Amino acid sequence: MERVESAQFEQKLRAAGYPEIRTNQLPPNCHNAEHAHPWDVHALVLDGDITLTVAGVAKKYGVGDEFVMATGCKHVEQVGPQGVKYLVGRRDNKALESIRRTIQTYFDGLYEGDTDKLAEAFHDSCHLYSVGQDGVLADLPRPKWFDIVKGRASPKSQGLPRTDRILTIDLSGSDCALVKVECSIHPRYFTDYLTLLRFGDRWRIVSKTFRTDVKA
Repeated sequence: MERVESAQFEQKLRAAGYPEIRTNQLPPNCHNAEHAHPWDVHALVLDGDITLTVAGVAKKYGVGDEFVMATGCKHVEQVGPQGVKYLVGRRDNKALESIRRTIQTYFDGLYEGDTDKLAEAFHDSCHLYSVGQDGVLADLPRPKWFDIVKGRASPKSQGLPRTDRILTIDLSGSDCALVKVECSIHPRYFTDYLTLLRFGDRWRIVSKTFRTDVKA
């Protein structure tokens, strides 16, 4: 039963935009004094129980119960004598917004052929990886990629349609993310897997692994 409920709940979390999903456990009788998290929380109790106190009101959650807390919600945690195990989704809205801005800068730079915008999105040490026609790994450093971009007509100047979109964001903690996107320079259509790291308040792409489909 737990496996079915967990799978259904995980689908629910992903549909609600929770990129980070994990299973947590706390030991019996664990007590965590009042604190708050810098992310939204939505959890399903799988085993044991936990009592959460918010604004002086305590509520106990047992197996099959869900609890939700918004970013910054102050609460106290009291675990029951059997401990507690729960599946939890975390959604750092500030980080997600910043990641989306970085990806949009990439999309705009690619479409406009603007290497200044691409430089904002891609770290100086970034490399682009793909499999060449000879079946060998192709490793393209950022400076060489920029030379290619500067030497070709931009999709915008050619009047090509934009197809760029974010497919998924997988966020780990508050400083690492993997983003899957689609974009194109007709007739070449790309699927990119972008690894991003946070540097201070800024998210930048540190590697891009991609494949290309050619369409008529």
